[in-house]
Amino acid sequence: MPGESKTLFLFTAGYPYGTRDEPFLENEIEYLSESFNKVVIFPRHKPTNELRKTPENVFINDSIANADLTKKKRYFFFEFFFVLKIILKSAKSFKRIISFWKNYKLLLDIIAISIVHGKALQRELKNYDLENVVFYDYWFVNAIYSISYLKTKRKIQKFICRAHRYDIYEDNWPTINVSFFDHRIKVVDEVYFISKHGLEHIKNQTPERYIKKLKISYLGVKSPATNIQQNTKKEVFTIVSCARVVDFKRVHLIPSVLKGLSLKVKWVHFGDGPYFDELKQNIKKLPENIEVELMGHVSNKEVKKFYKKNKVDVLLSLSLSEGLPVSMMETLSYGIPIVAVDAGGVKEIVQSPSGLLVKSEATYVEITSILQSFLLNTELSKEGIIGFYEQNFNAEKNYKAFIKSIASC
Repeated sequence: MPGESKTLFLFTAGYPYGTRDEPFLENEIEYLSESFNKVVIFPRHKPTNELRKTPENVFINDSIANADLTKKKRYFFFEFFFVLKIILKSAKSFKRIISFWKNYKLLLDIIAISIVHGKALQRELKNYDLENVVFYDYWFVNAIYSISYLKTKRKIQKFICRAHRYDIYEDNWPTINVSFFDHRIKVVDEVYFISKHGLEHIKNQTPERYIKKLKISYLGVKSPATNIQQNTKKEVFTIVSCARVVDFKRVHLIPSVLKGLSLKVKWVHFGDGPYFDELKQNIKKLPENIEVELMGHVSNKEVKKFYKKNKVDVLLSLSLSEGLPVSMMETLSYGIPIVAVDAGGVKEIVQSPSGLLVKSEATYVEITSILQSFLLNTELSKEGIIGFYEQNFNAEKNYKAFIKSIASC
């Protein structure tokens, strides 16, 4: 297997601690552990002390998460030339210079923390033979500054990262643009985008000499190996949604769509978030033909158990900002179609064999009409939906191809 004699250093936001951070890594980690001799995970923070189960050759290193941030000011001044290098590299346009001066305290703090993390990592790396280590940051803005600090110290040679949504789209950062892009694109060796939309977005701002670093690699989910049961005509339709209840996901506004349906509907939502209370208030305005079940935050395992035991007619998404949702891959693997607003890479998963794409400017009234027509008239078969999933988002196929690529870098 590719990489079987190598060690993988995997840098995450919080995985495998808790249940919220990077749930989609639960699929990938199995393939990584099978292909690398050892996998060492370096989370940036520990949201809880609860650990998710990982394979036997996967080890957790808390050196970054436990780093002493009280030293950041001292380290910042000791490493002034490293700081200056990042700033000058990324200050190549008037817009970015203005953005920096407006948010310089926050941006300098990002660098200072990264230096602390980099030094903690540098001390830890003395315990490893780095000759056959692949450095893999799961995000395009996570530990990348800390790893770039090590590259300036000539401690590592190459590293790769993935790019999802918040780490590439500027509209996800209300106060600043995604920080120090020019520095990040220079120091990383390969960037694997989870959607073609994300790759094209970054390609438009990437200098020509770095274009070859940009790659595409879809995430994937395992086949549930469940019996295919066709949904028949019914009196009650089941609609699901699965997302954090935050502003851009618009889960709290789904009642604005459902209230216009003349059908009997059961809506089941998985997820919580800052707009959860507003969602509860909006539910109270729904007519009697709409039944609602809010599941709150549950494990990915519980979501899949629901799909297996219940006949679901459609997954509904009103989100205005996406990478390429793993939640949608999972529903397709169970033969469940999708009705979703066109955002980010959603058009790459919601196509004619798998569901219906809604224009981003569609009103709630228009979405209501589209949804009701879809529920009553769709001719999509579960076999066809699962076939589309197998072709594009099968975990075994996608992750093995990804690992083959990174293990040879």
